[in-house]
Amino acid sequence: MATSNAEHLNIEAVNNAGTDFTNPLSAAIAYAMNGLFILPLYGINDGQCGCGRSACKAAGKHPIPDLTPHGFKDATLDVSMLKHWWARYPDANIGIRTGNESGILVVDIDGQRGYDALHDALGVLPDTWHSTTGKGHHFMFRYPGHAIRSATGVIPEVDIRADGAYIVAPPSKHKNGPVYRWVVGPSAPLLECPDGLLQILTDARSTGKVHDRHVDPIEGIVEGQRNSTLFAFGRRMKCMGATSETILAAIREQNRALCQPPLDDNEVTRLAQNAFSLADNGDFVSPISLLPFRSALPSTSGGLVGNDFAPISVAELLRQADEKTNWVFQDYLPVGGLILLAAKPKMGKTTLVYHLVAHIAQGLPFLKRDTTRTGVLILELEEHGRDVRNRLRDLGAKGFDNVYLQFGRLDNSALEYVKEFIIQNQIGLVVVDTLAAYWNVTDENNAAQVTA
Repeated sequence: MATSNAEHLNIEAVNNAGTDFTNPLSAAIAYAMNGLFILPLYGINDGQCGCGRSACKAAGKHPIPDLTPHGFKDATLDVSMLKHWWARYPDANIGIRTGNESGILVVDIDGQRGYDALHDALGVLPDTWHSTTGKGHHFMFRYPGHAIRSATGVIPEVDIRADGAYIVAPPSKHKNGPVYRWVVGPSAPLLECPDGLLQILTDARSTGKVHDRHVDPIEGIVEGQRNSTLFAFGRRMKCMGATSETILAAIREQNRALCQPPLDDNEVTRLAQNAFSLADNGDFVSPISLLPFRSALPSTSGGLVGNDFAPISVAELLRQADEKTNWVFQDYLPVGGLILLAAKPKMGKTTLVYHLVAHIAQGLPFLKRDTTRTGVLILELEEHGRDVRNRLRDLGAKGFDNVYLQFGRLDNSALEYVKEFIIQNQIGLVVVDTLAAYWNVTDENNAAQVTA
């Protein structure tokens, strides 16, 4: 049943009867089970963003970097991961990645003017999935069978969220007080995108009236991700042959337009200089890249691909070509892997690891197995610098300018600096000695604590 303008815009009259989307975790799981890729966003507490910045420009709308260091790209269907995220941040708002991944295209209407303009262009909007936002609406449609870039300003107060973007979903809280709510929820059919809307988008692009956004304007680049994101952006420009002046100008513009809050110009200048001057190591752009390091829980989404159920037979699986495994230490340390070395105290774990580090730093075989020469960062949390110095001397370590040590425990606020150091110095192996001295797990048999 189509509804009138007034009914659509009366947020207080929204009817959610028969659907319980009041619990963020339950809602997140329900969305994932519908094939929507989910990520946690900072929640709203007493009208303030959970990130703690009083002047946050994206309150309640930007990802939590502790959980999703790559922003909306870390969105998942994995229910076990969602439970882990919301166990740590029970009041987190919910983000849904749009575009090809989730199979949805979203019309983001930011107020009465936008609604009226879209109504004038298309007539009565269809009863597809539809939620209210802080002051507007999200209308959701099936993603077309071709790429659709997200765009702002399609018509006044109307944006398109598709590839490279995400939206905030019910029951998230808005900083101004309203709660995002469903008018037509996921229990109803998700309708095809109207041809008229796609034509409006095509016409607007052809006339240059819209701006494509590859980084969603809701997300931007939040504190904790600014340095590493801008540095990686500069490095990509360097690899394409850009001059130092061009890189600096581009990073300044990215910083001005997207960083929340922007870095000071001295920091931006330093990032640009480092991005340009760093040696062109092949592993920076090669598919065998040692960066970035990231481990994830195994997926529990079965054969789901977007909204499709796509199981394969064992015979088909076995016919697939084996993927090449790239090794830092052959057969034991794969690129991108996470390895735990465990033994009783005083059995030689640290001695073994330092011998391994010495060989990896030089690219020499160890225990009759090949290694890949790469930089190494050791987070030495137990041993005194004096003892480590003596240990390195006993190993005959000389001139290892690609091996770095950090002594003493770090708190979470320092981890972004560790990440930036890893990227800028092409670190391919990080050693934590010992893990027990770093984490706050009180019961190592508690799977939830160990996973977190």
